Amino acid sequence: MFAEDIQLLNGEVSTTALRSRWISNPNKFQSETESLWKTMNTRGNFGFDAILPFNGSLFADVIVFSSGKAQLEVLLAAAEKDWSPIEPAIFGTLLERALDSIERSELVPDYTPRAYVERLVRPVVLETLRQD
Repeated sequence: MFAEDIQLLNGEVSTTALRSRWISNPNKFQSETESLWKTMNTRGNFGFDAILPFNGSLFADVIVFSSGKAQLEVLLAAAEKDWSPIEPAIFGTLLERALDSIERSELVPDYTPRAYVERLVRPVVLETLRQD
């Protein structure tokens, strides 16, 4: 949702899929979301949409849980919100908390202020992805 709203994913790839495919046929959600996330890890196409890779191996090992129609409707309501104002650092915090103590000590994650991250991410990652 965040990636869609900051245009790392062109269009509304998952929001459109929720609206047009997954809510009406929840059985497709798990396998197609896994396919989307794997494509985000490598690059390729998801339906008619070209997907650029998301570096960092965040999507290297994907597990998607099956969901029913009611859960997907809640997910669609969330997807229809504007996620672009969200502070990106919150994702790092969530990731840090998901790591076990051994992984955390190997990565030595620290908080880096948004301004420092943007100074690197905007020219190196975002502008490159948008040009591609």
